Amino acid sequence: MKKIMIMLALITSTNIITPVLANETEVTTDIYVTMPCQDKLVWKYKDINGRLHRRLWNQTLNKWVGDHWIPC
Repeated sequence: MKKIMIMLALITSTNIITPVLANETEVTTDIYVTMPCQDKLVWKYKDINGRLHRRLWNQTLNKWVGDHWIPC
């Protein structure tokens, strides 16, 4: 009986002294969203009736910026 009590005392003392390290698993999901900060604008040129005209083109949205061609 004495041996059992000593064994129980040793087991409980080692459990108190020994730290338990728990593995924390952190679930992270990285979402990368590419958004342009600024529209990329390009001048497009066209010859109309022998005169050079230009018009602004938005390459980000793929549409014209102005309403009409402007003579240069």
